[in-house]
Formats: sequence, C-alpha cells, structure tokens
Amino acid sequence: MRVDLDPDRPVEVPPTDVVVRRVTDEVDLRRAHEIEEASFLEHYGNVPLTFERWQQRLTKQGPDWAKVFLAEVDGEPVGLMVTTRQFEPDEDAGYVRTLGVLPAGRGKGAAKAMLRDCFAAAQRDGRKAVLLHVDVANVTGALRLYESVGMRSVLEIDAFAKGTSSVDVTPA
Repeated sequence: MRVDLDPDRPVEVPPTDVVVRRVTDEVDLRRAHEIEEASFLEHYGNVPLTFERWQQRLTKQGPDWAKVFLAEVDGEPVGLMVTTRQFEPDEDAGYVRTLGVLPAGRGKGAAKAMLRDCFAAAQRDGRKAVLLHVDVANVTGALRLYESVGMRSVLEIDAFAKGTSSVDVTPA
C-alpha cells in the first residue's frame, strides 16, 4: 500500500486522545515487543520471536535503520509501529514495517494516529510517500484501515502455502 505525500499540502494530524511517542529505552522496547507478539497472535503464519531475536532484527542494518513507536490510550500502551529506511534509496519513501494494536485497544484510533504521525514525519523528512505491506486476508480489517487514511494498493501478490489436507484424495 502507498500514500503519496504532497510537499505543498501538510499531512493532517487531527487532535486525538491517542499519544504516539518514540521508544527511547529498553523498558518501552520490551513493551513494544510484547504488544507486537500479542497483536499478531491471530495472524496467519505468525511465528513468535524472543525479545533478543526481535531486537536483533531492528538493529541488523544499523542503529538508525528502524524506529519504534508506542501508541497510548488513557496512558496505557495499546499499539506499536516500527518504521524503517528500507525504501528510502529506491522510492524516496518511508516504510511501515509493523503496525499492531492489542485486541482490547482496537477501534480507539491508535492505528490511525500512528499512521498519520508516520505520514507527517516522512513529509517533514522530505519523503515522497509512505509504503507498507499488508496481508489482505488479515482478520483485523487492516486493509480498510489503510484505505481510510488515504493509502492505496499498488501491488498485489498471490501467495500460497503448501500444507497438509484433511481431505482424502485417494482415487476410488
């Protein structure tokens, strides 16, 4: 998905009760990891990661590669967003690698607030767009969320997983 950023039209970040803040210490980083693990439990193909492995993935390309953010509602962290520099060189675009909200925090504007914050930051940094990948079969309605903040599909990939079948396919 993609949202193009117009340098002559600032991204609107409407007032909200959601506080989005960048993670700056290990306590918050561990909380972000916990939120990611819990928010993706129902996602197809989810494979849990230890905190150490998750942290390694964030810093693998260097300390400035990824940024982690928390979204808070009523002072409680309910969501996380991880952005990376992955598409800066080729697309001049920011990238949302991960966006997750705890089930109890969904529907409260946390994801929209994080996305709008990301769009505004990318625009301030002079980026042309923000990109993200989404599983359209996501059970949380993520595709509708992304479309509601102005993102559009630019590429669709059909992916198949080889698995076992409980159907008997033995010829009669």
